[in-house]
Amino acid sequence: MNTLVDTLVTQSSFISNSKRLLIILNENWSRQDFVRLIAALALRGPAAVLAGSDWVPGYGLAYEIRRQTVKVKRVLDRLQLARGFTCYQMLDLLVNVGDEPSPLLVLDLLQTFYDPDIPLTIRLRTLRQSASHLQRLSLSRPVAVIIRLISGSDFDRFLPILNAAADGMLKAIPAPDSGSQPVLFQVR
Repeated sequence: MNTLVDTLVTQSSFISNSKRLLIILNENWSRQDFVRLIAALALRGPAAVLAGSDWVPGYGLAYEIRRQTVKVKRVLDRLQLARGFTCYQMLDLLVNVGDEPSPLLVLDLLQTFYDPDIPLTIRLRTLRQSASHLQRLSLSRPVAVIIRLISGSDFDRFLPILNAAADGMLKAIPAPDSGSQPVLFQVR
């Protein structure tokens, strides 16, 4: 298994059922990394995944689960997948996520907030409401929000809102090309 995914799933408090909100800044994860993470969550028990990007795992997820068990349908049935196309839909998804104790993983949350057709003041207000709901959800379940690191003024405005709501923030460091052991997380 990918060392970064393995570390997040097995060693982080995200899976240990501690109730907290963890922000993970993603510098260079691939879709396969996300598939492995989601598969590992589903193999451990019920989990919910919300996606803010245009990608939601499909066949690759079933294939990854099949590599580890023959009970693919039973494992996939434990997983709730949803996608928000706009910041309004993402907020609605967060409002309606139940308070079950299973982990909640939010992929690319900020992607839905970069829409220039929506005024910045509304996007900021909606993000603050979303952060509040993430905090509420973290009272009953572990919540991890993976955010792509990008440069830009919107990102610089949005990240502090999520950082203020979070119990912790990790920065996923991409593995270097050399043969040396990479640093997996840098705590901010």
